[in-house]
Amino acid sequence: MNSPAPILACRVIVCGGVGGLGDNEQGGVPLLTVPRAILAAGAFVFGNFGDCLARGLPVFLVALLIEIGLGFFSQGFSIAGQVISMILFSIFAVSWHRYTLLPAERMRKGFALAFGLREIRFAGLAIGTTVLGLLVFLAFTALLTSGIGAIIGLVIMAPVYMTVLFMYPAIALDQPLDLSLFLKKGVSLILSYIVALGMVMLILVAPLAILFFAMNLITDIFDHSTAATIILLVVNLFLSVLFVAITVTTASFLYRDMIGLRGEAAPPSPPGA
Repeated sequence: MNSPAPILACRVIVCGGVGGLGDNEQGGVPLLTVPRAILAAGAFVFGNFGDCLARGLPVFLVALLIEIGLGFFSQGFSIAGQVISMILFSIFAVSWHRYTLLPAERMRKGFALAFGLREIRFAGLAIGTTVLGLLVFLAFTALLTSGIGAIIGLVIMAPVYMTVLFMYPAIALDQPLDLSLFLKKGVSLILSYIVALGMVMLILVAPLAILFFAMNLITDIFDHSTAATIILLVVNLFLSVLFVAITVTTASFLYRDMIGLRGEAAPPSPPGA
């Protein structure tokens, strides 16, 4: 059983100490709300590293194999592979949202993944948001110069992304979809997201530089052989699971602290439900 210490640490980081560094506020929301949630999410994921890999690696491995296999045929099959990957990622994301906020989910034994209405709705939202975003960006970059068009597209889509951020955990946790509340709370976090982006960039500069150097070193040592490809794929798998898990946990913590869980969350789904 996982130690409660990482979970307690996460709650202290996210919920405690709103004063001090968090005294600067935008619309009553501390500017460090999102940075704290990201740091807490990282602590939570690494504190539950084994469970994270147990739930994430099978999903990401299957998605990778499908995408590689379909990519050999044609571009159309490659797009189909990406859609399938999003559906598979939704299975992990729903499971990890529930693991993050529902203590009963952490007690589950055996195979903890499921595919049912939650996962279908989650995947539908992910695919729909992706398609909408692509259409908006393509439309504005075609009408205007690419740089200006991309900026306008991002500004138009920002309220959508802010709302969708809370829709994901709401779907995973069987919570009401209060879109007006989600939009209001999401917009109130815009400056906090900007602060978080700067923080993440500063934190990741050194690790990404080291990783880039290590990847090139592995490629040179194995001279672009099959072994180098396998090593790079394995590293990519682990990093992908961790990145998605931290992102999902961040959204879960923000939902808990900004929206709050209403009533009793639904009980765990039986495997295969």
